[in-house]
Amino acid sequence: MRGRMCGVLMIAGAIMGLWRWVGYLVAPLEAIKTEVRSRRGDIESVTDNYAADQITDLATRAGEVNGVCIVFGNSDSGEGYIVVDGN
Repeated sequence: MRGRMCGVLMIAGAIMGLWRWVGYLVAPLEAIKTEVRSRRGDIESVTDNYAADQITDLATRAGEVNGVCIVFGNSDSGEGYIVVDGN
C-alpha cells in the first residue's frame, strides 16, 4: 500500500492496535461534503488532475456565487518508488 495519499489509512505493525477504529476514518472530501450538505449548501468537486477546464470553471463560479474554492495540494518528496508522468 505504498504511495497512498489523502484519506487512506495504511495498516502497518505499528498501528495494528488501531484496527478497531478503522470504521471511523473519513476521507477529507467526504467530510467536507457531509458538512456542507448538513447546512443545505451545494458542493461540487473535481478529483481528476487532468480536468483543467472543469477545475477552472468551478473555481471561477465560486467567485460568482459568493462561494469558496478549496484546493488540496500534495507532493512526493522523491523517495524513489513513486513515478507520476515520468517524474
